[in-house]
Amino acid sequence: MGAHLRRKCLFSNASGKYEPGIANSDVTSLVEDIRQSTIHYANTYLEQKLPRDDYKEFLELVIVFLGSAPARGVSFMSPGAMHHARWMSKVIYSLKIWMFRAQFKLTPAEERGLRDVCVFVVRVYLKAWFSSPQAVCAPSNDLHLLKSLLEYRSIHENILKATTRKLSNHLWYLSPELVGLAFFDCDVSSATKRSMIEALKMDDDQDEQHDHSKKATVDLKSFPGKNIQDFVIPRSMKLFQMIFRMTFSMLIQMCGMIETITNMQEKHCSL
Repeated sequence: MGAHLRRKCLFSNASGKYEPGIANSDVTSLVEDIRQSTIHYANTYLEQKLPRDDYKEFLELVIVFLGSAPARGVSFMSPGAMHHARWMSKVIYSLKIWMFRAQFKLTPAEERGLRDVCVFVVRVYLKAWFSSPQAVCAPSNDLHLLKSLLEYRSIHENILKATTRKLSNHLWYLSPELVGLAFFDCDVSSATKRSMIEALKMDDDQDEQHDHSKKATVDLKSFPGKNIQDFVIPRSMKLFQMIFRMTFSMLIQMCGMIETITNMQEKHCSL
């Protein structure tokens, strides 16, 4: 991160040197419906403390791509390292290359590929990435992410197939044991949580009919109609049992520590 912090601003208020994404009619038609909400979302996160400077750069590039300007004005950092392990570096390069594409000799196929990446980043990746650190939000986030990907059919069929196939293998937080985290999610409505409670009361016979693998198995055709409560079964109570055992174990350890400290104090006072 230190190298990233030392990078200099390549252009500041670089009007005329770049072209925002929405200057392209194809891009505008694909992002206009989420443009204002995405700009608001990015600005909201820019007001928070971010763990890395490239997070801030990413948010500001999205705002510029959508035709607005960050609070500190339009600026572009000089290129940084390209990491195979960090897709965000590819995202940052893609947004920059697209907005400065007039200075490059791109083939039509390369330009279409860049556009597809940038649109996917703005419509799907941005919110999925910045909401991912919140564990209690993971069940709801995974649910909405997969639904967003399924809606991507009207934009890019190949991206839809590749992303849904990959995400379908990683739906751990929609498993019966972990979906209960949604009870602690402030963004899940009270009505949904009441439905989840009712699902916990389901007959044990119905519980046995569910797949007992550690990750959720979903039918992509019926998934758009699914809600959080559809993944809750009586076995979801195991999450609370584990929390109780961990809490009880911590209390026992604390009692042991208090007893040890008390004994040491008694010995010290008797000297």
